[in-house]
Amino acid sequence: MTQRIPFQERKTPWRGLLDLATGRYPRFLFGGGIGSCVPVFHFHEVTASGLEPYLRRLAESGFRTIASDALAAYVLRGTHPGPKSVMLCFDDAWASLWTVAAPLMRKYCQQAVTFAIVGRIADAESVRPVLGEPGFDPLADRSATPYCTWPELRALAASGIVDVQAHTWHHAKMFCDQSVTGFITPGFTTHPHDAPHVISDQVLQNIPHTPVPGGPAQRPLGPADLGAPLHLVRSAMSDALEYDDSAARQVCMEQVKSGGGVDFFGSSG
Repeated sequence: MTQRIPFQERKTPWRGLLDLATGRYPRFLFGGGIGSCVPVFHFHEVTASGLEPYLRRLAESGFRTIASDALAAYVLRGTHPGPKSVMLCFDDAWASLWTVAAPLMRKYCQQAVTFAIVGRIADAESVRPVLGEPGFDPLADRSATPYCTWPELRALAASGIVDVQAHTWHHAKMFCDQSVTGFITPGFTTHPHDAPHVISDQVLQNIPHTPVPGGPAQRPLGPADLGAPLHLVRSAMSDALEYDDSAARQVCMEQVKSGGGVDFFGSSG
């Protein structure tokens, strides 16, 4: 049976239009006051030129930023954090949270919440240079370590600038239907969060491993998996039915390998 992707999970411009038509956007977006609501501004990767104007405007307008405990107290117990309270949320703990956002929030005396993808956080010997320091990398989100490291998250939490929370183990996508939507071909690229996860070779070959959610039991498909079939995907957070035909994947990949790998895709036969 074909598993349809629920509308709320689809990436479509119609969602924004429907939200607008049904009054789901808050009044302050259209010049009204915020009333008793607590706006949550949501960020992923950021740059200094893109983020600083927002932080400056909040500071100049007298808004105060809050952490997760204050918002939870309002949602669960009705304890309002005070007038002109907002939350800044940096989803996924991208590297620019440490290199760009944290220095700017320190400059404007603000704080934020981040939801880190635990299984994607790497350890490191030291923290990276930040905005204004020698060696600062404005493209850290596209580096080999695109997320904050454990030392950086610990430093952020200790500083009081960032309230560090967890956001799933691996933020993975998985196949939810057997219909083939394509194959991995030369030049295959995908956002780190969109790479479909399949049963790992360790499991398929009965190699002893420690079962960790999203860990050795699964692996993301990538450019090296030439010929692997692609199927309809859905977030692993959705509890969708997982589909993974490892035998068919191996047959397809072996066919491509025996046909010359990359050269297979240039052949007419």
